[in-house]
Amino acid sequence: MAEPRQALERVIDGAARAAALASYREARARALDARHTLIIQREAIGLRNHRIVDQQFPEPLAFVQPSKNFLDGAELTRQGGSTPAATP
Repeated sequence: MAEPRQALERVIDGAARAAALASYREARARALDARHTLIIQREAIGLRNHRIVDQQFPEPLAFVQPSKNFLDGAELTRQGGSTPAATP
């Protein structure tokens, strides 16, 4: 998942950025689907606590567009809308 995100962060050209954004969103959708499938399988065998899934397979960050022109203000956020914490 890091590869499409890094590609998106490197691109400056509008058309290339739109293509990279579409690629990232597609990869994110596949990752969310796989994570959801894993949770369903865990529940099917009786595991109800999914903390380990959250630790090992966190939800990929989503891009939000705070302004009309996403090239000016697109940023990665968690599903809940908070920006990711800076890593030291």
